[in-house]
Amino acid sequence: MTFTMKPPDFPTIMQIEVNNFCNARCIMCPVPRMKRKHEIMDFALFEKVINKIKIEKKDFSGWILPFMSGEPFLVPDYVDYLRLIRKRIPNAKIAVDTNASVLTFETAEKIIDEELLDLLTISFDGGTKEAYESVRKGLSFEKVQHNIRSLLYLKATKKKRRPLVNIKMILTPETFSSKEYFRLIFKEADRLTFSVIHNWGGQIGLVNPLVRSNFCSFLFQTFPIQTNGNVVLCCMDYEGHEILGNVCENSIREIWLGKEYQKRREYLDRRQFDKLPLCKNCSNLDRGLLVQQLAKIKTLLENRFPNYIYYNRVLFLERLRHFSEIFDKT
Repeated sequence: MTFTMKPPDFPTIMQIEVNNFCNARCIMCPVPRMKRKHEIMDFALFEKVINKIKIEKKDFSGWILPFMSGEPFLVPDYVDYLRLIRKRIPNAKIAVDTNASVLTFETAEKIIDEELLDLLTISFDGGTKEAYESVRKGLSFEKVQHNIRSLLYLKATKKKRRPLVNIKMILTPETFSSKEYFRLIFKEADRLTFSVIHNWGGQIGLVNPLVRSNFCSFLFQTFPIQTNGNVVLCCMDYEGHEILGNVCENSIREIWLGKEYQKRREYLDRRQFDKLPLCKNCSNLDRGLLVQQLAKIKTLLENRFPNYIYYNRVLFLERLRHFSEIFDKT
């Protein structure tokens, strides 16, 4: 089989779902409606995955994301998961996304003192209490803000470089008018980013069937492992409909370069969306032709220089989407 782009011999982003449950009920998130069993990945399985990465790719310097469908800091002793990555694969970059609701002062201090993370992205949707709590249902505007400020204070006073703290806000009708307040609240953060809501592979929200790219970087970079070891199409597949293998049964490289992954890459390249139901309606594929080519170039560069991945991913994708909207109107 031939493709417009060939995958690297090993994924550049390893995403490991340490748990698949959350303490919030955010209006744009699929977790509250998830039918899959809520569970924590057994530490022994997590260690097995980390060992597989170390053995199969001795010089791995890409990104390891120990989170996916849940709030990772709800996992007891989550810091031990991070310590294992740092110890076994020292060249890897580690990134975590969190809502920061249970990110205590003690946990933040361990992360900063031991430099366990390279990038910490905190989702904080709303610059006012009303906006925030209308979106992030079940969380407290004041408590989460306090946790974030404590983290920023610790990092500043200890004069640590890591982690880069990125605070992200999703622009929705509920949050848009409060974005300037958001900027003021977290002006000490390393980075503030704004993103648009996506539709989780057409499973939540609107679908634009008229503009459909035939390229997605997930299939050429990211290896998403669910709590039971199943490897799925991407993080949008929160129910695990598209299972491409299981790390308990095969090596990472065997799955990554295997028949099931290759078929999906070919289907996407040939625009056979009837065989890719999640991709068919996914808002991540709402791109014009020029933007699609730019995304391919970015993926090639990231696979060649894995240390670059993720720091600028969110900002770049925002610019791509903005450029696509302008281009499509001309």
